[in-house]
Amino acid sequence: ELAVGALVNATPGNIESFFVIQMGELAKYTALIVATVVYLVIHGAYGLAIPAIQRHSGRRFVSVGAFALIPATLDLLVFMPLFGAGLLGTATAAGWVGASVNTTVSSLVYSGTLLFVAADFRVSYPERLKVSRRTFVKSVAALVLGLAALVYGLDTLVLGPSRTGYKTIAELFANEVTPNDEFYVVTKNLIDPTIDAGGWNLKIDGEVSSPLSLSYQELLARKQTELYVTFECVSNEVGGGLISNAKWSGIPLSTLLSEAGVAQDAGYCACVCEDGYTEGIPIAKALDPRTILALSMNGQPLPKSHGFPARVVVPGLYGMFSAKWVNRITLVKGEYKGYWQQKGWTNSGEINTTAIIRVPKDSSVSGPMVSIGGVAFAGVRGVSRVEVSTDGGTSWNAAVLKPPLSSTSWVLWEYAWSPSRTGRYRIVARAYDGGRTLQGAKPAPPFPDGASGYDTIDLSVSL
Repeated sequence: ELAVGALVNATPGNIESFFVIQMGELAKYTALIVATVVYLVIHGAYGLAIPAIQRHSGRRFVSVGAFALIPATLDLLVFMPLFGAGLLGTATAAGWVGASVNTTVSSLVYSGTLLFVAADFRVSYPERLKVSRRTFVKSVAALVLGLAALVYGLDTLVLGPSRTGYKTIAELFANEVTPNDEFYVVTKNLIDPTIDAGGWNLKIDGEVSSPLSLSYQELLARKQTELYVTFECVSNEVGGGLISNAKWSGIPLSTLLSEAGVAQDAGYCACVCEDGYTEGIPIAKALDPRTILALSMNGQPLPKSHGFPARVVVPGLYGMFSAKWVNRITLVKGEYKGYWQQKGWTNSGEINTTAIIRVPKDSSVSGPMVSIGGVAFAGVRGVSRVEVSTDGGTSWNAAVLKPPLSSTSWVLWEYAWSPSRTGRYRIVARAYDGGRTLQGAKPAPPFPDGASGYDTIDLSVSL
């Protein structure tokens, strides 16, 4: 986990964006599996020295101890400091004692297991395993076929488009508010922090006149503000599924900052989180009454994956600005660059206008009456118009907009179409923000400022 975390932290934003887009959250777990295999192979290589150690000592437990001591020492004195966990694991949640005991015991178990497996192998094959050329060829062929099947399965399961689609407009409208367990999740962590709200405090300090420290219960006792806010991940592709809408409840951040007394030269709020994540919010955005410290989501306490006990919700900016598991907000002078911004992602974060087609599903087949629908979003600028083209962008027709739940949520839209012939059609959608500015037509990847371009699907019509 430490190795993968260090690798993720060191990976440039454009490379990381590629893996997030292609594999989503599975990218981190794939990296963990690879790192685990490499770790076991490297430490398992020390097993080659076991026979010599055992012949010299004559005692099996001495071989196990020696085999375990080498990797444990390397882990505690070399790898942990290298990966940011401190000497002997002092910077881990378990501390140096817990890290030392865990590492040593794990190495003992692993070395003992390998030793006894090797001993059993020697008993079963006293003259060593003899493999014929035919058996070797068959084994290699089976391995190659297995790897090919795995790659094909991953390509089909993981690397496919991450679109969210519905069969009907009614189903689309029924999901105007995204259920908590379906709300998209992006995190830098392999394992998200588990926080005891009883011992948690939010600190507000830095360029303020009266620093604050507030417990979870003190925050819950305050008057709560409710607001529907749509989140979109900056790494979301055009038409992608990393966009969701929920009702957030909490305390306006401006209220807490006013109590702390914001200094005139404060430029950014630097949010620091339990998992080491950092994010900067421009002071003007932090003082916007729609920016809140959220304690609940869709009427329930924040789920762990969405930042329990508290997260910041910043309407109009990409989701990375709405920091989860926040425990400190420090006001600083000038600009502040957070975790993702240090990797090259945008520090302005204003959400690009987009229209997404969710009905019908891409590459589906439809009859003579076609209902086309989806969502449109332009951050806090609102959406004034959505247009649909059924001929690949040659002509455009206005869609019907459903009134949004709030000025900070997405807009649902629909368009009824009667095709004149059987065939295959390219459906395109585009949106105008509240100022009647058309979204960008030129395709652009998510990195570094968010994706742009028109969403399209292919549809087969059978009359």
